[in-house]
Amino acid sequence: MNSELIALVDTETTGTDPKKDAVIEASWALVQVSTAKVLEVHSQCFRAASNPAEAINGIPAALLEEGDEPEPVVLDSRVTAIVAHNADFDRQWGVFRPLELPWLDTRDWRWPRASADSKLVEIALAHGVGVASAHRAYTDVLTMAALLERVHEVVPLSEQLEYARRPRQLFEAIVSFEQKDQAKSAGFRWEPDRRRWVRRMLPEDVAKLGFRTRVAAV
Repeated sequence: MNSELIALVDTETTGTDPKKDAVIEASWALVQVSTAKVLEVHSQCFRAASNPAEAINGIPAALLEEGDEPEPVVLDSRVTAIVAHNADFDRQWGVFRPLELPWLDTRDWRWPRASADSKLVEIALAHGVGVASAHRAYTDVLTMAALLERVHEVVPLSEQLEYARRPRQLFEAIVSFEQKDQAKSAGFRWEPDRRRWVRRMLPEDVAKLGFRTRVAAV
């Protein structure tokens, strides 16, 4: 299916709570699955009076004064999946439509090269993809696109998508403070409110870890 597309997406927001915070930037790239090449790239800032997260995303309120009124992004009808790094965060804002499209998380990819961290920048650098800047939605989307194109040379994008679509469970790493770097290197993320390291994984991949785990409560 040469016409099959996926949408790489990212959002920047004024905070982390969809009930009180707002999306101030939405970016997306349409990528052809058969070639892993970018067909289109789009980015849009939305109007807002202030940006409490400016220190993180670098978007000044003066720029947002020129933004558009917030509205859903309706993706091309050929898009079969939405791909994001930390998909749960971007999905909860309901910006990208149709809502019934499957969401895939690049943290679930089977990357050919290990990285010291599960952050997008670290994964990109581990695969020789240069990162000029980060934390704006459009730059992160371009980084994702370059990363998937590079990895496609070794593992076809269609195979990566098939692997990412397989259902996963949330696992908690049973590690001491001294072992925390092992969990971090294995892609587990720290949840400070529950004081635990967790990662969504395929059960068969858990056995390959060098430390104990257990199924985590959601």
